[in-house]
Amino acid sequence: MNPREIGHVRQLECGLVVSAPAQHAAAMRRLVHQLKYQASPHAARVLGLAVAEILPLQVSIVVPVPRAAARRVRYGVDPAYELARVVGRANGVDVQRLLAPSWWWPAHVGSSREERRRSARFRSKRRVVARGSVVALVDDVVTTGGTLSAAARCLVESGAVDAADLVGVAATVA
Repeated sequence: MNPREIGHVRQLECGLVVSAPAQHAAAMRRLVHQLKYQASPHAARVLGLAVAEILPLQVSIVVPVPRAAARRVRYGVDPAYELARVVGRANGVDVQRLLAPSWWWPAHVGSSREERRRSARFRSKRRVVARGSVVALVDDVVTTGGTLSAAARCLVESGAVDAADLVGVAATVA
C-alpha cells in the first residue's frame, strides 16, 4: 500500500507505514495545538482535509488513536477522533472507534521513544474488522511513533485487524 504522492512517509519500528501531509512546524504546528488544546473545529477541518488528501485509496475503515481520557476531559476534545471524522466524511470511509484509551498516561512532550512506547496504553473494543479491509490508524502528530505503534500492536494482538491491512496517517510528523 503506497500513500499518495504527496506528504511525508515514515516506517515505524513495528513495521507500520505512516504518512503525514506536513512537518510539525510553523502553521501546521499551530493548527495542531489549536485542535489539541482549544478544540478548534476550524483546525480539525483544515488538518483533516490535509490528511484526507494523502489517505491511501484502498482504505475502507478509519480508526482514531484515542487521547488519554483525562486529557479528553480536560481539553474537551479527542484530536484524532475529530481528524478521523473529517477524513471519513471527505473520503466516504467508515470511522470506527476500535480502541479505548486508558484514563491517563504521562504527557509525551519531551519524552524519549522508549518512554512514549511504554506509556501509551490502549485496549481493543473486541470488534473484528472484515478480512481484507484496509484500516488507517489516525493520529494528530507522529514524533517517535510510540503511540501509533502501541495502537497498532493492540489491534493486531487482539485479532481485530491483520498487521498487513494496517496503515497510519497523521496530520504532522515531527
